[in-house]
Amino acid sequence: MMIKEFIENLSEYENTTNEYIKRYKTFDEFLNSISREVVIFGASTLGIFLLEYLKSKNVNVKFFSDNDKNKQGNLIEGIPVEPPSKIDIKDVVLVASGWEYEIYKQLVEMGIRDVIPYEKFQFKSNVENIEWLYQNLEDEESKEILLKILEYKLTGMINFKPSRFKQYFHPKASPERGDIVIDAGAYVGNTAIEFCKSIDKIKIYCFEPDPINYLKMIKN
Repeated sequence: MMIKEFIENLSEYENTTNEYIKRYKTFDEFLNSISREVVIFGASTLGIFLLEYLKSKNVNVKFFSDNDKNKQGNLIEGIPVEPPSKIDIKDVVLVASGWEYEIYKQLVEMGIRDVIPYEKFQFKSNVENIEWLYQNLEDEESKEILLKILEYKLTGMINFKPSRFKQYFHPKASPERGDIVIDAGAYVGNTAIEFCKSIDKIKIYCFEPDPINYLKMIKN
């Protein structure tokens, strides 16, 4: 199966793809078309990454926005994090979040016209890389999971089969007593805590790029 063909055949893809994704081939092409400062929706790792990229392209960021009340009122590199109610209907909003589909719907329902789902541009620009990954996965189950992840990311449709195994404890790849585990993207440390409770004498190295989640992880 070709990834490009799979994406084009998703029944809900056209319904959730706005005019910007259709009009511009790349994210840079879109950025070159705007003259206004933008709002980044998503005050987390992806949003910070996007901020740095926009700086390199000389695009000004008006503010961050986020639904998380604990993030509202904070500063990210001197830029305030505001609640969604502060977004003007004329603002250009770049959605940089794992909850892209839900946030996109939220903003459209608020009457905001220029909502751009950043990750969809990335999928569009990286079809060849995703194709390489798909073709190099060893087993059919992993390939099916990748396609289901793509389907969710592009359409918001959740269509995963329930796993036969407990999360992180697959019989072919499960940590054992005395193992060293690298938790890359440890969030708030919840997985590490579960491993420590379930497995004796295990050592875990946790890495978490999001500064807010990192502080929560340290407390846990």
